[in-house]
Amino acid sequence: GARRDFEAANFPGFRIRWAQILGTGLALTFTDRFFVFDAEQSGQWLVSQGRLDAADVALLDRNGDNLSVQAAYRIRAGRHRFEPSVTYARDNRDGGAVASDGFGARLNYRYLNPKIALDANLAYGQRDHDAIHPIYGERISRDRVGASLTAAVPIELLGSKKWNLWATGEYIIESANVAFFEQRITAVTLGVGWRGLRR
Repeated sequence: GARRDFEAANFPGFRIRWAQILGTGLALTFTDRFFVFDAEQSGQWLVSQGRLDAADVALLDRNGDNLSVQAAYRIRAGRHRFEPSVTYARDNRDGGAVASDGFGARLNYRYLNPKIALDANLAYGQRDHDAIHPIYGERISRDRVGASLTAAVPIELLGSKKWNLWATGEYIIESANVAFFEQRITAVTLGVGWRGLRR
């Protein structure tokens, strides 16, 4: 491969959230994030090696923006909280092989009491790219399934009872019609947090 030089990039964006719509648990979130690469060079090395037509480089341009709209509904039942949500995302990059439309669904569950807090998630997402990828010769299509569980318990540390010991387990699998884009992630994280701002 080619030596990768430093590439300046900026990712500004904004988010608007409207919660408790009409006094209910419904919330809408609109997010837009911009991708600005000062010297976009995706595919240029392959062109220099004669492995990619220069006319196809534009299909790999990562500049553009990614906007998403999410609708979520929070349901409370005592110490239990459920929050299903659905999301539409438009990755509107300048390169058609990078641009895509996607949909996702997630179910979040939380349980809180003085002795333990649980946070669990189940998620599914699907994404189809706009144009045939000039390197792989197919229009990329991807599906992602994931699950996570976080448990936190209060502990006393350094003379304070405002600490939490927490552990998170996460599993994500992404399948695609091109093997290069497939991935599997398994992660376990342990940590200690301080609830100094909680009243």
